[in-house]
Amino acid sequence: MNHNSITAGVMQHWPDSKPPHEFHAGRYTRISDGSASGDKPIWVYPFNDGSAVAGNWKTGEKEFIAGPNGPRARPSPAFLMREAQRRMRDEKEREPEWERAAERNQKLFDEGELVSLRNTAGKYLNNRHVFVLGGNLGLVLRHHGAVPYYHDGELVGCFPALLGAITDAAGNMRAVHRTYLHPLGGKAHVPSPKKITHTSGPLQGCSIKLFKVRPIEGVLTIGVAEGIETALAGFVLNNLPTVATISAMGMQRFVFPDGLGRLMVYGDNDKSGVGQGAARHLATRAHQAGIDVRVFIPPETGADWADVLLDRMEADE
Repeated sequence: MNHNSITAGVMQHWPDSKPPHEFHAGRYTRISDGSASGDKPIWVYPFNDGSAVAGNWKTGEKEFIAGPNGPRARPSPAFLMREAQRRMRDEKEREPEWERAAERNQKLFDEGELVSLRNTAGKYLNNRHVFVLGGNLGLVLRHHGAVPYYHDGELVGCFPALLGAITDAAGNMRAVHRTYLHPLGGKAHVPSPKKITHTSGPLQGCSIKLFKVRPIEGVLTIGVAEGIETALAGFVLNNLPTVATISAMGMQRFVFPDGLGRLMVYGDNDKSGVGQGAARHLATRAHQAGIDVRVFIPPETGADWADVLLDRMEADE
């Protein structure tokens, strides 16, 4: 195997990394990114022909490293550079739009009040048996009495809503998740009761951080689920800190907190298989990062863990 070509490929994508002198086909190798923390977030999986797949589990990046003969269809460095420059221009052009979205999102969230059993959001969560206190809930969840709902550009009306702050790894709000509600505590009768506001930046790696990562039996642990209700159900069922990634793609791109040692993945059992696939993808990344990972999928097709909890609680009543 041509170790030099793999080393060169790794260094091209991660210039500060510290590749070893030798790689072994069919075996993962973890590499330091050169940071002072000493973490090894970069992984490399070589093949017998001298090519490899490499990535960074912190960012979700994944790259193909060509062998000595190279893949015929691989984009040229010039093309990749043009694409990078185009993305930079797009982001620069969108900065004013993102600033306006940030102001609107913060205003909407600040208009809300803490979730409690006295308001519709609290009643909704309580009806789902996931009304809990503690963690970051007072910081990332809000009840709003009247959020406008638009469908096909037309205002349908204003509804109570559960708001969730979608933040990046540094805690900066990028968007607000809205669950439109019926005054009696169920979801509103609208085409899409769950929506996300315009974003104030890329959502990759963002989540609703309901609880902070905390040590359990000496190991820093966090649980992830797609929806707010599902993540709260994971907390209720297992007393584990959880976050909501909002979507299957968000789950795939979840950014591991520093020092994370154990990850609990509460996947959805979708008929399409999307939820299960996202859970497996995240589990693979965690395994490659040396994190102890466990995946939980509800036994019934079409169910998530919020459904499981609701069924259990109703059966006990």
